[in-house]
Amino acid sequence: MSNDINTQIMENIGEEVAELSTQELVKELGLELLEDGGTSRVIQFDAVVVENVIVTRDELEERLSTQRWEEYPDGPM
Repeated sequence: MSNDINTQIMENIGEEVAELSTQELVKELGLELLEDGGTSRVIQFDAVVVENVIVTRDELEERLSTQRWEEYPDGPM
């Protein structure tokens, strides 16, 4: 039973995270974008440069989904 509940929670988190903009993902994760002349560099909104590493949007979504899962009020069941 709890496995079905966990699956549903993860699906809900994934759907919520997918609706966020790249900038919102970066902000919630607390990441620092590489600054270039005072402007944060975002590569076609599909990736960002974080700490001299290119991070794809999919990776950002996965990181935030995992973070939200770990911070879920009742924790994983």
